Amino acid sequence: MPTWHQCEGGYDRAVARKAFQQLLPASVLERRVKGSPQGFMFEIFEQRRDEIRERLLEGFLATNGIIERTTIERALRPSHQTTGAEIMRLLMFVDTEAWVDHWRARDEIRTGLPE
Repeated sequence: MPTWHQCEGGYDRAVARKAFQQLLPASVLERRVKGSPQGFMFEIFEQRRDEIRERLLEGFLATNGIIERTTIERALRPSHQTTGAEIMRLLMFVDTEAWVDHWRARDEIRTGLPE
């Protein structure tokens, strides 16, 4: 099957939509884009906000002046209407903290000395 049939008429998965059109609601048949993982990202952020706050404000990045504590504190206030872009950025910092922790722990195991 030629690949251009997969987006026929500007709809992704056009062949599958056509094959199952009798079984799918119109809202699915007619939608042009699918959801993003942003909802999941917001959910994780809200469930783990306190852990994120502690990790970022007490972690390597803040301690070494790589990120601005006041900016992070402001973004993590419960009253702050955090945007998707802010949450993504904060979660990237959390990921970086986890990466740093991994390598620091590995060095401790190798050398037997905490850094």
